[in-house]
Amino acid sequence: VYNDGVDALPQPVEPGDASVELGTNSLRVLGIAGQSGGPVVGLDFSTRVLTPNGDGVHDEVEIGYALVGLPEDVPVVFKVYSLDGRRVAKRSLGTQRFGAQRVRWDGRDEDGVLLSPGIYLVEVAPKAERTGARRLRPLTLIY
Repeated sequence: VYNDGVDALPQPVEPGDASVELGTNSLRVLGIAGQSGGPVVGLDFSTRVLTPNGDGVHDEVEIGYALVGLPEDVPVVFKVYSLDGRRVAKRSLGTQRFGAQRVRWDGRDEDGVLLSPGIYLVEVAPKAERTGARRLRPLTLIY
C-alpha cells in the first residue's frame, strides 16, 4: 500500500547496480516462492571469525544490514545467542530508519565480559509490526 500523502518513499533508491552478479540498469524483481522476508536484509560480517585478543586484527566485527519495508523509524536491538539458545549479549541500537545500517561488536556479553570461544548466532531485530522470519547468522569467536 502506498500513501500518496507522504513525500518520502518508504524505501531508499540508490543509483547503480544492486550487485556485481546482477549487472543491469533495468528493473528486475527476483524472489523465491513461499518465503516471506522480514525487514532485515543482508546481515553481512566484516570477518567470519572474530578474534578479540588485542592484536588489532579482527578484534571487532562490523555487521552490515539494511532495513526495508518500514513506514517509520523503529527501535532496533542487536542480540547474540549461544548455540543452546541462551541470549548472551543484547544491545539497543536506538531508533533506526530504512536503508543501510552498521553495528560493531567486540565479542563481549551484556556485562562487558569477553565470551568464551565458540560459535554464536547473531541477530538484528527491529521492533516492528512486520517482523517476518527471524534472521540469525553464525559467527565464530576464537582467541
